Amino acid sequence: SVQVVLPLAQAELEDNIAQFPVNEKVATSGQPLPALVPLPRMLLASDVVSEQKQGEKSSCGRRTLVLVYLPRSASEDHICAAVDRALGQQGNVKQSRIERDSKGASKCWGVFEFTDPETAATAHKACRLGQVTVNDVAGRLWYVHASFARRATVGSPNARARRRHRATSVQQSSVSSQQQ
Repeated sequence: SVQVVLPLAQAELEDNIAQFPVNEKVATSGQPLPALVPLPRMLLASDVVSEQKQGEKSSCGRRTLVLVYLPRSASEDHICAAVDRALGQQGNVKQSRIERDSKGASKCWGVFEFTDPETAATAHKACRLGQVTVNDVAGRLWYVHASFARRATVGSPNARARRRHRATSVQQSSVSSQQQ
């Protein structure tokens, strides 16, 4: 397959070049730089196509994100405020739930349902760009990561237990009917 190479914008190219320090002695001596010096990354047409596919996937009505790398001390309100701050408007999150263990301590991830798919896609992109941050009680900065959830809505914390109970009761009733 043929890949078309598209040039990066000048500012992005300068940022990429600035990431790699240049040894002044080698650069001014007229000798070629060693082969191990990384070259600036060029944007490929496949990158543009994958970005378009990802945008199509996120805009197909999915408005629930799984947010991870949450501080143990963070509540749903803290994370909602961090998302609102990154997006620049209030009320983006419709429902939220941070997963907790049996003692009530955070498992450092949660499910957040947004008002519409576009807001969810914007929040996903903000997390990918490192714009959604939360401070813990020690003052450390946490960068929240996101992925689209498979389920459409945020379930209650007891929903999984009810499903599990229902499944075991169905199995028990089928076993008892086989014994008769």
